[in-house]
Amino acid sequence: MDKRMQIAGYFLATIKVLDNEQLNYEDIRNIVIEIANEYVRPKNKVHAFLKTLPVKLMGTMFSDVLLNYLKKKSGYKRASRWLPRQYVDR
Repeated sequence: MDKRMQIAGYFLATIKVLDNEQLNYEDIRNIVIEIANEYVRPKNKVHAFLKTLPVKLMGTMFSDVLLNYLKKKSGYKRASRWLPRQYVDR
């Protein structure tokens, strides 16, 4: 079971418990949004830096080399069979 399924189950259980407590929709929504914001907030400065690193690396020589390596590794092909001939990249 991957992390997304665990989080989705956690949120569904939270919503069901709050619904059983007879809270209105807006209160449940505010609580769940607060939990989600707290979950994605960086826990320390290193984590915050690592979240911004991909954006800072875009357009650099390092990112170009890394992307080309990943394309070769995955067997990525630009041309696809359902595109007309004029759109095929050669």
